[in-house]
Amino acid sequence: MSNPQKHKIQRQSDARRSAQLQDGGVTPHLFRACLRSDGNRRSVALPRAPARASVKPEDGKPGSPEAASTKKDEPAPSPIDLTEQDVDAILDNKSHEDHEARLRVFEPGMWLNDDAIDVILRDFSARNLRFGRVGSTESTILQRSQSERIPAALRKRFRSLAMTDLWLMPVCDSGHWVLFVGHGMDTIDYFDSLLVNGYKTRMVAVLNDFLRCVWGTDVALPEPRTAMCPQQPNGFDCGLHVLRNADIVTRHPGSHHIIPFLPNELRAYYKAVYQSLL
Repeated sequence: MSNPQKHKIQRQSDARRSAQLQDGGVTPHLFRACLRSDGNRRSVALPRAPARASVKPEDGKPGSPEAASTKKDEPAPSPIDLTEQDVDAILDNKSHEDHEARLRVFEPGMWLNDDAIDVILRDFSARNLRFGRVGSTESTILQRSQSERIPAALRKRFRSLAMTDLWLMPVCDSGHWVLFVGHGMDTIDYFDSLLVNGYKTRMVAVLNDFLRCVWGTDVALPEPRTAMCPQQPNGFDCGLHVLRNADIVTRHPGSHHIIPFLPNELRAYYKAVYQSLL
């Protein structure tokens, strides 16, 4: 007997989603639209937040009942169903730029982007089957408030972090990259190459929001420990230090491989690593 699901007519929203994915890849805007889809019947949509009541002063009486009005939310994105194929595309986070364009982020004075960080960390985390990884796009876009949910397909993947010996999570805030290294649900280490600038509170907030969505609000999260690591001598090498720290913690304990430290050598070293993975 044939499966009727295979012959269903493609809806307009599905066709639009497929065209967007094919044309521009998975952009943050499209990712948010997918996660906030209101027309998905497969329980992978985030619920819309209720309209908030704002108070308008009226006749010199701010806060009076007559002054209460409903605040209009921003226009909701068009409903786009999130399928398993879309989830795979999101997790792959593939860049549509040519190799030459992608390598420009390794030029002197340039900041590394999500693509460079994710491609190299994916390779590092593959060194051991007991290692896990949260991509930068996943950690920044999937963090949701406690009243929202992330799709079941993604939640299942991230819950497995608790079973790993080690997992990597790069976080970028205000143009600065840091690295969290977790050991199951027991301990989390915080690697920051600009400790003097005091980014830790904000970075930990991003981490905790994400982990509460994945593991639940009732789980006691460990307080990240600040790891002692080399500090960058300039304002733009933070991404390189994220790679260096991740490289060190994922290597075999007995490894004697020497990783460069000087800025120009470090940049050239990871440019070669990145180029070999494209």
